[in-house]
Amino acid sequence: MTTFRALVSAQTEVILGREDRYHSKQMEELINRVWRRNLDERSSVVRLCVSVAVGTAGAFFISLLLVPIGRVIATYRTSPLPPFAVSQVLVLVASLVLIGILNKLPRKIWLSLKLGLVPTSSWVWMLSVAVFWIAYENHRIRVAWASVALAVLVTITSHLISRGSTSDADPSQSGLLEPDLPVQENGADLLGRREIIESLVSTILLEQPGIIAVTGKYGDGKTSFLNLAIGELKKSEEIKIPVIVRFSPWLAADSNALVLSLLNSIVAEIQRSFIVPGLKGDAARYARTLLSIVPWTERLKSFVAEPSQEARIDALVNRIAKVRRRVLVVLDDLDRTEAKELETVLKLLRGSDKLSNITFLCAFEKTQVALILKTTRPDQDTTTFIEKFFPVEFRLPETEPAQLQDLFFRRIAHFLERNALPHGDLAKSIEGIWERGAGTYLRNLRRIKLFLNRIGRSLELIAHEVNIEDFIRLELVRDIEPSLYERIYRDRDRF
Repeated sequence: MTTFRALVSAQTEVILGREDRYHSKQMEELINRVWRRNLDERSSVVRLCVSVAVGTAGAFFISLLLVPIGRVIATYRTSPLPPFAVSQVLVLVASLVLIGILNKLPRKIWLSLKLGLVPTSSWVWMLSVAVFWIAYENHRIRVAWASVALAVLVTITSHLISRGSTSDADPSQSGLLEPDLPVQENGADLLGRREIIESLVSTILLEQPGIIAVTGKYGDGKTSFLNLAIGELKKSEEIKIPVIVRFSPWLAADSNALVLSLLNSIVAEIQRSFIVPGLKGDAARYARTLLSIVPWTERLKSFVAEPSQEARIDALVNRIAKVRRRVLVVLDDLDRTEAKELETVLKLLRGSDKLSNITFLCAFEKTQVALILKTTRPDQDTTTFIEKFFPVEFRLPETEPAQLQDLFFRRIAHFLERNALPHGDLAKSIEGIWERGAGTYLRNLRRIKLFLNRIGRSLELIAHEVNIEDFIRLELVRDIEPSLYERIYRDRDRF
C-alpha cells in the first residue's frame, strides 16, 4: 500500500508540475472561498435593507388605513360574540394543523429551512419593521422592540438550522462515477494546456481581435478550455478585464430569439456594472437591423422615423464605447445549432467589424459546422466559407495518449484503493491494455469518463470476485465489438 501511494503521489507531481504549484492552488481556492463568502454577506445586507424599506413603506400605508378600520371595529367591540365562536375557532385551527401534518408540511418546512430554500429572514424583517413603526406610533414601545428582537431570534435560528446543510466534500472523489461535465473556471488543467490558455488570454487582452475561434473535435474539452481561459482572464490585474458575456446559441428557439437573447445578455451584463441610459433601446434597434421583426402595420412608420442601418450600428457602438471596457461574448457549442440559427450567428459576426469594442469568442467543431451549413448552402464549399468569419483560430491540440492513459490509471487506482482491493501490478496491466487497443478507443477525456461510469457500478458489486484486468478487457470488447462479446458470453468455455 505504501509503495502504491508513493507511485500515485509521484505521478500526481508529474501532472501538476512542482509542489509549490499545489500550495499556490490551495491559496487560490482559499481566496476564492473568502470572495464568495463576502459576496454572500453583501447580498444578505442588501436583502436586509430591502426588507427594512418594504416594511417601512408597508407600515406607512397600514397607518393610513388604521384610522377608518379602527372606527369600524369600535362599533362592534361592545357586541356579544356568537355562542359557539370559540369552539369554531378551535375546530378551524385544529383542521388546518391536521391538514398540514397529513401533507407532511412540518417536514417540508424543516427541510426547506435546512437547505436555505425559504427566505424566512426577509419576510420576518419586513413584518417586524412594519410592526415596529405601528407599535411605536401607538406608544407601545415594548411591543415595538419585541418585534425586532423576535426578528433577530428567527434570523439566528434560521442560520443555525441551515449552517450544517452544505458539505465541502468533493463529489468527484466519492466514487468511480462522475458526470460528463466541463472543468470549472478555477478547476485543474487535466490535459496540460496551460501555454495555449495563456496565449488565448494575452490575445484577448492585448491584441483585442473582433472574432476568435476555438476549434477541436468532440470530446476534446473545448468548453473546459473556455472555462479555464475565462478563469485565467479574471485573474488579470495589470489590464482591465473585459465584461464577459456567456451565451449558448443552441438554446435559442429560433433566429429571432437568438439575436434578441444575445443582445439582451450583453445589455444585462453591462448594466450589472454600469448605468448606461439608452443602451437597451440602441440594442433593440440594432436587432431590427439584423432581423425583420417589425410588425407589418408599423413598417412604414419605422422606415420613416428610425435612423438608417449605419446610424443604428454607430449608436450601439458609441453607447458601448462609453463604458471604456471591452466586451467579451463567449459563444459555445456552435456545432449544436440548427442551420438557420448558425446562419444568424454568422450574420451577426459578419457585422461585428463595426462593433469594435466587442470580441466574440466562439467554440465549435469545424467539420460539423461545415456539414450544418451544407443544408442551407449545398453548392458552396462551406469549409472555405467558414474561414472568412474566423481570422484568428486556436486549434486545440490532440491530447497525448500518455496523459489519457495516466488519467485512466489514476481513476482505476483510486477506485481500487477506496475499496481496499489488491493492485500490485495494476500500472503494468493498464499499460498492456492500453497498448493493445484501449488507447485507440479511449481517445479523449469524454470517452474515458463514459467508459469508467459504465463499468463503475458493476465493479462496486463484483470487484472482489473477478480479475480486474480481465473485466476491463471484456468491457472494452463489449464497447468495441459487441458481436464478439456476445460470442464470448454464449461460448465462454472456448475462451
